[in-house]
Amino acid sequence: MYYVYILQSVDKPDKFYVGYTEDVRARLIKHNEGGSKYTSKYNPWTIKNAISFNAKEKALHLKNTSRATQAELLQRSISDDQALHIKIFRLRY
Repeated sequence: MYYVYILQSVDKPDKFYVGYTEDVRARLIKHNEGGSKYTSKYNPWTIKNAISFNAKEKALHLKNTSRATQAELLQRSISDDQALHIKIFRLRY
């Protein structure tokens, strides 16, 4: 499985990060350990949302898509009452 994930800064909740990985939990640990230049400035992070794909190409396409599409995904996850839990949504193609 391939995932596009959205992180939200715990200390600065207006800061978000969209990334791609095959292991969401391991990637979150790396972000919180300072493994990314951008995310290290706003540690710690929590997973706001994660979307799974069977095809790597589709996951990368979403990760690299427009900010407007990413903002739409953020808006959907923000309205979720259980935002601190990993939510897996399967997009139908």
